[in-house]
Amino acid sequence: EGLKTIWAIISLYSHLISELASNPECLDAIISAMETHIDGEAVQEIACGLIASLAGYQKYALILADLHHGVIVQRLIFALRRSSRTGSPQENVLKALFRLSSAILSTDTTMESHFLEKTVNHAGNKFREQISLDIVMTSIINSMKQYPANNSLQIWGVRCLWNLISPSARHGQGGHSSIVSEFLRHVRTVTKAHPDTSLQAFYELVICFLSKVSSSNVCLHGCVDNFSSVLLDIMKVEKKSSTVAIHGCRSIYNLCSHEDIATSSRLVISSLHGVDVVINTMEIFPEHVILQREACMALAGLSVDCMQNTEKILELGGVARIDASFDAYCVSRFDESSLQAKIGACIALTSLATYPAALSAIRDAGIVKRIVHLMEEEDVPDKLQNSMKTLLESCSEFENVSAKLQEGADREQCCMALLANLRDVLPPSVIQRDKATWLRSIALHSMNAYTDSAHIQAMGCTLLSHVYVAFSTDSIGQARDIENIINALKAHTTRSTVVSS
Repeated sequence: EGLKTIWAIISLYSHLISELASNPECLDAIISAMETHIDGEAVQEIACGLIASLAGYQKYALILADLHHGVIVQRLIFALRRSSRTGSPQENVLKALFRLSSAILSTDTTMESHFLEKTVNHAGNKFREQISLDIVMTSIINSMKQYPANNSLQIWGVRCLWNLISPSARHGQGGHSSIVSEFLRHVRTVTKAHPDTSLQAFYELVICFLSKVSSSNVCLHGCVDNFSSVLLDIMKVEKKSSTVAIHGCRSIYNLCSHEDIATSSRLVISSLHGVDVVINTMEIFPEHVILQREACMALAGLSVDCMQNTEKILELGGVARIDASFDAYCVSRFDESSLQAKIGACIALTSLATYPAALSAIRDAGIVKRIVHLMEEEDVPDKLQNSMKTLLESCSEFENVSAKLQEGADREQCCMALLANLRDVLPPSVIQRDKATWLRSIALHSMNAYTDSAHIQAMGCTLLSHVYVAFSTDSIGQARDIENIINALKAHTTRSTVVSS
């Protein structure tokens, strides 16, 4: 009753929290009550709820975390391990742990969970029991497994795990992979325990946790199949949640980015119809530029060295969806979110363009022609310019580099030929004299034909520079070379790419 009264008072008069949290005797009294009545379910529930209320304020959460080298955390873990009828004490424990860990992480983000591990280890030493992060996370998952029907407890449990896990930390050979595997199995259990209940809030937290875990391959050893299965199942069930879609696509891209598991991840995701899921999310949220960016990156990751995923992307109209992502914008064409969506679309198309069928689809959609024209605009940010240039270079991969430009070649053909030849002359030392003469004529012809094109002027000047490196200007150049270069500089003094080239 005493603990309940204190909790009621600080709930009504929040200004008294500072007096309670700053009074070591009061805090010692709470800890003493928890130790004395360790089997008292009501005492543990109210004491943990009281601690959770105090920890709602960062300043006081840090006081609680440091008290007697972490004794509060130690008592919370003990309470978490006890059994109860409904899991209410455990729910309050998880709430308190989440707020304490959030406060600790906010003070020094570079140390992340290791600071918390130091705290709980001090607490463990005091009570002659070693308590590590692995033990804390295992205790949390065991508590979640004990009360699968308590949805609120599940939510607070996932929040705690997100704070505590450090994907890149190596604990033994597989990092926290055993923790992740156990968590994935538990998610399946919760799904079965709530057949007719909406679990959107729970699934959104789970997908955020999986997104964080997938940022490093350390936690994924031996559980790629199960990880991918749970991930895609959630994306299918909660397909109208933008949070699930964003972090789901990011997780897919992460899985395909780790060299040691990339190939197996692409095949597993393919067998689970992952390409269908990603493209479906793009269709559901056509104007959500952040999601479009993540989806494009996911498709880029899935299509690398994987013909079956590339064919599936083409079959489902993936090129058109990526093209639509490029055109999507939030506030303006080049605000940061819209810019990232465009860059993501370029990366996806660049990855696809390595396959002839996909390259044909990209060209047939008129994407190359539009990219060429967009590169002429002065307000296009450099980051996007670089991504579009890489895409055009990829699209010129199958150009015949020995084909001479014919009179009347359009802007797109000029760009493709210049890109193909630029790639073919690296390093410049390999250029033969007869080829150098021909390359010079191509550069000058293109620059004369399209004096208004900053992109063509820049590539023409760059091609000329390679020719000059291989041969002296006296033996191969003429006065009109200088005239063309000066004219390019005069016409495009505000374009950094032209000026530098």
